[in-house]
Amino acid sequence: MILNYLLYINTFKIVSENNININLKCILKNEIKKSKNASFKGKLYYN
Repeated sequence: MILNYLLYINTFKIVSENNININLKCILKNEIKKSKNASFKGKLYYN
């Protein structure tokens, strides 16, 4: 019973960490897109 519980906690930790990593990657991708768009707009604006 206790072993099962520990395994459950460990798998839950791993899954939640993976979800956090995926969310961070998505956020980073969006930020990179935003900054690229902003710099592109800036170039258009200045030229």
